[in-house]
Amino acid sequence: AATLALTKLMCLDAKYCEQNLPILFSMLANKSNETEIRSNIVIALGDLVYRFPNKLEPWTKHIYQVLEDQDTKVRKHALMVSWSS
Repeated sequence: AATLALTKLMCLDAKYCEQNLPILFSMLANKSNETEIRSNIVIALGDLVYRFPNKLEPWTKHIYQVLEDQDTKVRKHALMVSWSS
């Protein structure tokens, strides 16, 4: 629930989004986080890319790295988000 709240707040303000992107990507990279949390982060990244494309552009490499994730569900969400962006 906290991750969802964070990403929703990030959608509201560009400066807040930019400040918290490192936290979000470190949570995504942490494989010990549950699949649901990481999948929700990937879905939220799709919203953030749509809302603040210039803020997310430097993180593009990290977004596409998720396509190589070990978890099928996370990869599936990453593919769906990258396809629709």
